[in-house]
Amino acid sequence: MLHKINTAGEHAGEQQLHEEIQLLQGRGITGDKIFGEKKWKGQSLTLIELEEIKYFNQSLNQNVADLAMSCNLITRGVRLKEPVGGYYSITEVKLYGVELFEPGVWLG
Repeated sequence: MLHKINTAGEHAGEQQLHEEIQLLQGRGITGDKIFGEKKWKGQSLTLIELEEIKYFNQSLNQNVADLAMSCNLITRGVRLKEPVGGYYSITEVKLYGVELFEPGVWLG
């Protein structure tokens, strides 16, 4: 299930919540800070599980808000580790899993 949809208009900008977005294949979310960037594969859309945010906070005794993760889509009840290297769907959108987002790398 899709929990939240977020974008930021600029790097390090404040995350904005959305009810819906326009997603363009290979480019990302229109209006997002990384829209159209091609520095590395999988950059156009970022996802994280709400459960992983909670685990991160609990295991490191933190209280980092889900929006602070700076991911576009926050899912609930969807295991994102399993589709890496394969296709999966969230709502009507077909996505390809490129790599895992590890929150501790930059939040730690």
